[in-house]
Amino acid sequence: MMKKAAGYVSLCLIWGTTWMAIKIGLQDLTPFFSLGIRYLLASVFLAGYLYLKEGKLSFRIKHWKLTIAITLFNYILPYCLVYWGEQYIYSDLTSVIFSSLPLNISLLTLFIFREERFSAKDAVGIFIGFAGIFTIFSEPLIKNSGFNLPGMISVYLASVSAALVTLIIRKSKEKFHPIKVNLVPVITTGILITGISLLLEDVGRSRLTVSAFFAVSYLAMFGTVFAFAVYFWLIRRIKLSLVASISYITPLVAIFAGWVFLKENLSLFQIIGASLVLSGVFLTLRKGKKPPPTPVPE
Repeated sequence: MMKKAAGYVSLCLIWGTTWMAIKIGLQDLTPFFSLGIRYLLASVFLAGYLYLKEGKLSFRIKHWKLTIAITLFNYILPYCLVYWGEQYIYSDLTSVIFSSLPLNISLLTLFIFREERFSAKDAVGIFIGFAGIFTIFSEPLIKNSGFNLPGMISVYLASVSAALVTLIIRKSKEKFHPIKVNLVPVITTGILITGISLLLEDVGRSRLTVSAFFAVSYLAMFGTVFAFAVYFWLIRRIKLSLVASISYITPLVAIFAGWVFLKENLSLFQIIGASLVLSGVFLTLRKGKKPPPTPVPE
C-alpha cells in the first residue's frame, strides 16, 4: 500500500513540476534544442533502464503503425507545440490548458471513434470544461495585451494530439510491452528534433547554464523515464479511475510550483477558467465505467 501511495504521489509531483522545468529550460535554450537534448538524454536513460532489466536491447520494430503513431502524436507533435507555446505563456497556464486532455479524449471518442454514448454527466462535464477553456482564451481577445493567444492555441492542440494517440493505443489490438514500445520513438524524437533545431534555430543563442542543465536532465530522467515506468507499474495495481485523477491534480501542483518558484500569478480570468476546466475534467472522469488511460504528458 505504501509503495502504491508513493508511486501515485510521485507521479502527481513529477508531472506537476515538468511544466515549470520546461519554462526554466526555455530561459536559456531555444525550444527545439531544449526538447531534442531532453529526448536524447531520455534515450540514454531509457536504454540503460531496459538493458539493466532485460540484459539486452532490441531496436527491432514489431508494430510499425503503432510506433509511427506514438512517435508523431505522443512525442514529436505535442511536445513541439508545448515547447513553442510555453515560450509565451506561464507554465501553470500551460498545465491547465493541457489538462483538457480527458475532455478531448471524450470528444474524439464520441465524434470520430464513435465508441460510446455520453451520459448527462459527461455532457455537463465537457460543457463546463470547455467553458473554462473559452474563459482562458477570451482574456487576450478582451484585453488585447499581456497574453499570447497563439501560444495558448498551440498548447491546446498538443492536448488534442495526446488525446488522439491515447485512443489509437486503446483501439490497437496488438500486444506490446508498454515501456519497450517507446524506446524507438524516444530515440527517433531526440534525433529528429535536435536535427530540426540545428537547421531552423539559432542554436548559438542557447546557453547551457546550470539551471538549464538540471531542468533538461530532470525532464529526461524523471519527467520521461521514471514517471513512465511508475505510471505503467501503477495502472496494474490501482483503480484506473484513481490513475485518471492525476489529470486534475497535476495542474494544481503546476500552479503552486509556478507561483512559488517562478513568481507566476494567474489572472482572475485564468483562475475562473482553470476552476471550470478542472471541474469539467473531474465530472468527465468521475464515471462508473472504465476511463481511458492517461498518456504520459511530459
